Amino acid sequence: MPTPQGWLQGGHRSIATGTAQASTKVLSVNLTVPGLFTRSRDRSRGQSLVEFTLFVPILLMLFLGIVDLGRGFTTAIAIESAAREAADWGSFDANRWSTVGSPPVYEATVAQMEKVACTAASDVPDFAGSSSTCSNPSFECELQLPGGGTQSCSAASPCSAIVGDDVTPCKVTVTMSHTFNLILPVQLLGLPPSILIERPSTFAVADCKEGNCVAP
Repeated sequence: MPTPQGWLQGGHRSIATGTAQASTKVLSVNLTVPGLFTRSRDRSRGQSLVEFTLFVPILLMLFLGIVDLGRGFTTAIAIESAAREAADWGSFDANRWSTVGSPPVYEATVAQMEKVACTAASDVPDFAGSSSTCSNPSFECELQLPGGGTQSCSAASPCSAIVGDDVTPCKVTVTMSHTFNLILPVQLLGLPPSILIERPSTFAVADCKEGNCVAP
């Protein structure tokens, strides 16, 4: 039967063995911790790369959308200004709608109005045409008669004879229509890649027969 001293010696051996095993485990853990940190850093870099890849297209789309918004706003202003200048030129004098002459005066008036409009809009994006005629933006002119009817400016009208303080004059309406192509690739979302911008402008035909007007 083991003596108490043997028990104590056995206990010392057990304690020593346990201590050695614990030291081995600590050493093993200490040796593997740097590897764990390396894998953690690699995983963090990979996650950041994925987030960056997902974020860049969204940021690019947002930037292109802002650019298109600014381009569209300035284009709309230019188109409206071109329509206003053309309508103002055509409404300056009722004599410009005279049917006399060969070709008649009103045909030259309409041609000059289109030239004014196209020249004013020549700097807009996607402009197509020349300084005398253009297709983008397109030019359209209409006369509103005192009785409420309307007709094309390219047809003979009685507007040159409707003058005086006691009559309702004709009105000239010019509409400029521009197809604005977007930079933003919205067609990927099933949306049209362009926007139609239309701007009308209307002026009443003035009576300058008494020479109190200065031609533009």
